[in-house]
Amino acid sequence: MSYAPILTQAQIDRIRPFAKPRQVAEGEVLYQPNDDTPPVFVVLFGAIRILTVMAGEEQPVTTYSTGQFSGELLMIAGRRSIYKCQVAEAGALLELSAANLRALIGRDGELSEIFMKAFLARRLSLQEAGQGNVVVLGSRYSANTLAVREFLTRDGHPFSYIDLDSDATAQEFLDRFGVATSDIPSASPISTRPPSRTSRPRGYA
Repeated sequence: MSYAPILTQAQIDRIRPFAKPRQVAEGEVLYQPNDDTPPVFVVLFGAIRILTVMAGEEQPVTTYSTGQFSGELLMIAGRRSIYKCQVAEAGALLELSAANLRALIGRDGELSEIFMKAFLARRLSLQEAGQGNVVVLGSRYSANTLAVREFLTRDGHPFSYIDLDSDATAQEFLDRFGVATSDIPSASPISTRPPSRTSRPRGYA
């Protein structure tokens, strides 16, 4: 599966009727973590960057340039963004809303395969790297911690895990997120919202 395929001009032309053109400037923010389902951006020229936001600190995930496109499975599922997207190099984009993306892939078999394979490859890569907007703080010996991790894994939501029994930086994370040891396990959205604490995975639906 190709993580970042480059579309041909003919393929881009088939996307145009479903999208709207957009001129963008360097540094412009296209969407933030927790925004409603963000659009897919096809880069006509220039470049856009995807970033994770952890405790106010940004970390680059990848950059898409001419002929490539942003997005992953959350666009199909209609979920909120878990990343930040920012213009790395001024240029022109095609903005494809989630609804129009679904319409496009329902009508164009070739583009459907390209988008879906790329989205799946990206989600798998993010899961393997733990590059999501949730960090789970807990003990490897805790059944509740295991339940939370299994829930997020089944849901396909990328997350980071900090084992409080072995991670030397655990106390720093507890202090940073304002989590007391009595709140463990805790699954904390690390972008814009305060920690969510529960012992039952249904709290993260």
